[in-house]
Amino acid sequence: MKAILIIVLLFIFPLYSYAQSKVEIEERIEKKDVPLPAQQFIDSLCFSSKIKWFVEQNYITKTFEAKITANGTTCSIEFDSLGKIEDVEVEISWKKISEDTQGKINEQLNTDFEKHKIKKIQIQYSGKETDLLNFRTNTENLTIKYEIVVKGQKESKIEFYEYLFSEKGELENKVQFDFRNTDHLEY
Repeated sequence: MKAILIIVLLFIFPLYSYAQSKVEIEERIEKKDVPLPAQQFIDSLCFSSKIKWFVEQNYITKTFEAKITANGTTCSIEFDSLGKIEDVEVEISWKKISEDTQGKINEQLNTDFEKHKIKKIQIQYSGKETDLLNFRTNTENLTIKYEIVVKGQKESKIEFYEYLFSEKGELENKVQFDFRNTDHLEY
């Protein structure tokens, strides 16, 4: 019986630690390697700047990303493995977030860390494909969230985390990751 318990625990602990950390491998790819629906969606947006394509893999999923920088704004559009759009992320500054939401986010970060520094903020839009086509001009029917990368210190240990907050600043997800494995932070 004791041996069975040990075997079960050996399977459970890796699953638990997986749920708490994020490892993603991102690789630059050519447009021809991207599913056709994703290519067609991006082409319909008529971006004037160069589009960089990436494939991103983690333990469970494989996604495709189109990254665009236009007029000083960085935008990332993510698709599932079949080319169906998942979300649009646009890099923003802290001051673009409402004061109420900033307060709730700061409260969470101050609870989690002795010291912290926000490294990157993205507003994340998700919803129907037809609504996402117009994300630049109309966000009325879209779900809005904030994805925030934080360098935090607690008990003299410094680590990187990716937070996902609702539009109102409610914590939805927090994942620790190894900064060296986050090529997705680079454009």
